[in-house]
Amino acid sequence: DTFAFARLPDITKALEDSIAGQLETMMMGGHPSGNPLAGAESSITTMMKSFISLQEIEHMGIEGVPTQAALNGVNHRLKQPYAKGNPRRPSFIDTSLYWSTLIAWFD
Repeated sequence: DTFAFARLPDITKALEDSIAGQLETMMMGGHPSGNPLAGAESSITTMMKSFISLQEIEHMGIEGVPTQAALNGVNHRLKQPYAKGNPRRPSFIDTSLYWSTLIAWFD
């Protein structure tokens, strides 16, 4: 919900552009794709990933965010994930598994 409310104008624009592109294709005699919202899905996925990567989520006033692990620099991609000298990292990006599997789609 937080992402959707924070990026609602951008999400709306992505949806409008995606549908407009499909309509333009049809008006020019082309065949629409099986998924008229594919362009929007791709744009929204990119927005979600940047929302986390750029630490925007950490400034939304959500309790527990930034996470304590992020503040402590816990990073399982390093040889010593819990070392005190590890630099702070963005919340929700530890192994990058969560970030890499983020995807937006409409059903």
